[in-house]
Amino acid sequence: MNSQLDPLSREYAQQLDREDPLALYREQFVIDDPNLCYLDGNSLGRLPKKTIEAVNSFLVNEWGKEVVTGWGHWVDDAQPAGDLIGSSTLGAGPGQVLVCDTTSVNFYQLCMAVVKAKPNRKTIITDAANFPTDRYILQGIAQQFGMKLVVIDNETDGSLERITPENLSLTSMMMSHWYFRVIQYRSGARNPIKKLPNLRESMARWSCGMPAILLVQSEWILMQTELISQSGVHINMEILAPGHPRGCM
Repeated sequence: MNSQLDPLSREYAQQLDREDPLALYREQFVIDDPNLCYLDGNSLGRLPKKTIEAVNSFLVNEWGKEVVTGWGHWVDDAQPAGDLIGSSTLGAGPGQVLVCDTTSVNFYQLCMAVVKAKPNRKTIITDAANFPTDRYILQGIAQQFGMKLVVIDNETDGSLERITPENLSLTSMMMSHWYFRVIQYRSGARNPIKKLPNLRESMARWSCGMPAILLVQSEWILMQTELISQSGVHINMEILAPGHPRGCM
């Protein structure tokens, strides 16, 4: 690398591109406009060329040839697909991850299970920088059950979208359900989970590589049982206690 180049110059940036060991992966994606600098991968990444092959293969070789009989094995695909994601990206064991429904549907079911498991709690707390769809779901659940929804202002209070002990101190954690992200989707700000007081147990949810946590104050083994038995919806999940080697604490 030519160290004489100005680090802010176009030539320096082009040199970094040429020497980037990951540059070869660019050819594996569909890029219609080479001049477009696409940074919205957290919402919808570029289309991999392998995905086109896989989808076309499914349409022709499975849907096309098997038609309705394909449901004999499609119906069970949620488990092996979940195992692949769990083992390759989440560090989860077999049977701990399912690929099913949409992120919003799964989030709604999970929140409903938590609310029904602890009906004595009348407050849901989240933050203004959280993903809009998640906040809308929490708002709807709060209205349905006559609960209070508290939204922490971490957009205009100078916290740069982070959850801090200071903005937490403005609300009461007692008898409340909490939901916020470990990493904020817009800014990439990482919430200092270890520094937040009085968080006894946590439950991990992962969506498209973006980790989030839903905080509940209860014994985690009891909570796991209640989530599955009282909600009427079976959720294949693992609740991680603080200090767990795979926990996001």
